[in-house]
Amino acid sequence: MGSGDGVRCMLMRGGTSKGAYFLAEDLPQDPAERDDLLLRIMGSPDARQIDGIGGAHPLTSKVAVISPSARADADVDYLFLQVGVETAMVSDRQNCGNLLAGVGPFAVERGLVRAAPVRIHMVNSGSVATARFPGADGVVDYDGDVAIAGVPGTAAPANVNPRYAVEGALDPEQAFTASIAACHMLWFLDVAARAGFVVERYADEAEGTLAPGPSGKQVMTRVLLRPKVVFSGERLPTSVELEALHHEAHEECFIANSVKTEIVIESR
Repeated sequence: MGSGDGVRCMLMRGGTSKGAYFLAEDLPQDPAERDDLLLRIMGSPDARQIDGIGGAHPLTSKVAVISPSARADADVDYLFLQVGVETAMVSDRQNCGNLLAGVGPFAVERGLVRAAPVRIHMVNSGSVATARFPGADGVVDYDGDVAIAGVPGTAAPANVNPRYAVEGALDPEQAFTASIAACHMLWFLDVAARAGFVVERYADEAEGTLAPGPSGKQVMTRVLLRPKVVFSGERLPTSVELEALHHEAHEECFIANSVKTEIVIESR
């Protein structure tokens, strides 16, 4: 791509998320170059993403990369990338069932298929889903009366199997990751307060990894917590004390104690 060339992109809502959809052929093939470009497109790292198209929230800082599939059981390949908001991070460690709902319509819009059903190979996990939505002959019908809690207005239904990827439902992998992150945060605030520290701000860009387990079924193999804590007051914790606070919070978190998933804490 030359310096004056643009990059084709389609902004679409899928379920309760919004993301930037690209054809793989329109992005650099080298992952490092691709990620650097996506960070600039989304406006990261910046809490407001003011210089990009990101929405200043993890639910609106997502990317879908679509290409024709070489698999006999799929029409297109879908790679999901989570772009950090305040961090220069692009991760492919998890799926996104919300953006999955927009992959089929995007494939029609870009001429990869003519109509639903669209068989989608989810590159992140190796799974295959089938999307069904209104439209025919290269045209998608977006009008409808389906409403989703937390999203204003209505639209046409976009049904995607397997069940965990149905539009309108919170992605279980995201809910699982969020529950661990929230539990850790609440215990951290409690532990820090008891230690005499004042927490001014707490933010976490947690990631969950969904992958095939030993039986071949999908399992949450890893959750990465990336908390960034801002303290105020005269007494500030040292790096050693901060690590100890996170360790105690992790030990107290009953959700972390209830799962087999590997939980890693990388304090920022």
